[in-house]
Amino acid sequence: MMTRSLVLSALLATWFALGAFCGAPNGSDRLDALLGAADQSFASQTSPRSTDLEFYRRVSLDLCGTIPSAQDARAFETDKDPTKRAKLVDRLLASQAHVWHMAETLDVWWMERRPNKHVAADLWMNWLREQIRTGEPLDFMVRDILQADGTQKESRPAARFFLDRDFEPNLVARDIARLFLGANLQCAQCHDHPRIDDYTQEKYFGLMAFLARTRQFEDPKSKMSVLAEKAEGETTFVSVFDKAKVQKKTPPRLPGKKEIADPLIGKGLEYITAPAKDVREVPRYSRRQQLAGMLAQGAYDPFARNMANRLWAKVMGRGIVHPLDLHHSANPPSHPELLDYLTEELVRLQFDHRAFLRMVVLSEAYQRSSRPTAGPKTNFVETKSDSGNGWRMMPLRPLGPEAYARALLQGSGWTDAQVAAMRATAKKPEDASEDTLQGKMAPHMGPVVGLLKSQPGLAEDFDARLDQALFLGNNGHIRNLIASGALEPKVATMTDADLAIDEIHMTVLTRHPTPEELADWRPLLKEAKASKQPREALRELIWSLIASAEFRFAS
Repeated sequence: MMTRSLVLSALLATWFALGAFCGAPNGSDRLDALLGAADQSFASQTSPRSTDLEFYRRVSLDLCGTIPSAQDARAFETDKDPTKRAKLVDRLLASQAHVWHMAETLDVWWMERRPNKHVAADLWMNWLREQIRTGEPLDFMVRDILQADGTQKESRPAARFFLDRDFEPNLVARDIARLFLGANLQCAQCHDHPRIDDYTQEKYFGLMAFLARTRQFEDPKSKMSVLAEKAEGETTFVSVFDKAKVQKKTPPRLPGKKEIADPLIGKGLEYITAPAKDVREVPRYSRRQQLAGMLAQGAYDPFARNMANRLWAKVMGRGIVHPLDLHHSANPPSHPELLDYLTEELVRLQFDHRAFLRMVVLSEAYQRSSRPTAGPKTNFVETKSDSGNGWRMMPLRPLGPEAYARALLQGSGWTDAQVAAMRATAKKPEDASEDTLQGKMAPHMGPVVGLLKSQPGLAEDFDARLDQALFLGNNGHIRNLIASGALEPKVATMTDADLAIDEIHMTVLTRHPTPEELADWRPLLKEAKASKQPREALRELIWSLIASAEFRFAS
């Protein structure tokens, strides 16, 4: 594994050094053509291209999980290079901020905020970051997860997927189908799905047969939970609707594939380590290992389609198949040819998430404004085949908990203050590195993430609640971030009111104020600076933008 990671790291470094990402985004052009081909009225009803500032904020949130600094946004806005958007995307994808954000994304996808029970969450997150940092393909990562048994130090973090689910076979089978294949087969545990013909008991238990021989084992020597596996045992099932209670047997079988027969192994040779008291059994042939090799590969279409659909949804706000875990014939893709193309591209790119995301975010579909066209009003939501708005305009998307927390640190001026302090006191480069900054962010992000995150074991979803509104409008944590940030003292020294208002809006919302906002803010800013506590009054003005709905969403 170390050899593979080192090779991938070297290839990734060479790729960025040679500027391989900076070529013409032909994949993006094909993507846009397929979207347009699905609807003849597409071109006439699409929103215009986003402004540079809209694009920068959006792509920074999607690729790095935070908003840009006002200084960086101004530099990007005034840059006359026609290829600046592609160069920005390459820079963001090569950053450590992307490593941290993508690791958090995969953690939420695959662990769904479950508490760490047997494998420390820090070990798991460090492992995810290392995989992303070295350019490990997504299929390799999933393969490592499904193969890991927790016995080896280097692979133990990957075993968290199984161990922190206590390897409850039905839970593990359901989550593998849902998260890696995009099929929620939970209902098929007891009977064929009553409304989805594709979701049958045979498919559920064919997948279960890869896992049923595995169990969680408490190692008496290491005092750690690991996985053990028997060499025998068949999987049987019966439908709760079958009055005769006829038992059916199934060998291992991936949905849509042929059954897998166990190899013939001589009697007495079934085990590398035979079962015994306080001994972890290790079979010579592992069904679970077969699952890892067969499922996580481009040749298995459900896996590749699910991964392409999830990556698309990450930056586009909605899956081409939606909900993401309901791929079946009665819920077809909104744009079938587009999903076919994205799947083919992901496989061609060897599950390189950076190259895939680059293709999507440099498409015209992604770069469109979130504002509707000025022409005739069209109700995009009613038509299912439009997948919401058909991506004629970019949908508003709520920020995830981690992205909102980082945006709060940046928008309050806290991040800029930390970066300045780190650079001023750094004795060596790593003292002012992105990783060091991310480490400093963590304790300040905690209260916000804790408030906004979903319940453990559930897919992430936007849920605006009263406690969130009270926190954003009243909690002293936000006041303290603004008070310790670089924005408020900077604005306090500015004598030109319009420039001060512009600085606040650029820092918090990554845009210039409108003429109406300037007119509204001028007397407020004057009053704040003339008050008995001018700094406190300025903080309230900054806070008003941070607590706004605009700040909570990516446009």
